[in-house]
Amino acid sequence: PHDRAVKDTTAHLRDRCEEVRGAERNAKVRQLVATGTAYQEILQVAAKAGTDLIVIGAHKPDLKDYLLGPNAARVIRHSDCSVYVVR
Repeated sequence: PHDRAVKDTTAHLRDRCEEVRGAERNAKVRQLVATGTAYQEILQVAAKAGTDLIVIGAHKPDLKDYLLGPNAARVIRHSDCSVYVVR
């Protein structure tokens, strides 16, 4: 069930991105679907790919995020490359 869900989601993401960008532009972009702890997966993929820049979205933080640290903050703290956070 898990592997099938990842495969189906990857196909849906690829199709949707192609629909929005067009086939030619989408061919230059890699979409990746992963499961696990978000920040760990992001950092692992970035390290394996030799990534120069991670672009990550973030919501407006509340008090618990300052104490625990949201995924974006963890990526920033532990990344070996630059991270651009978009709110």
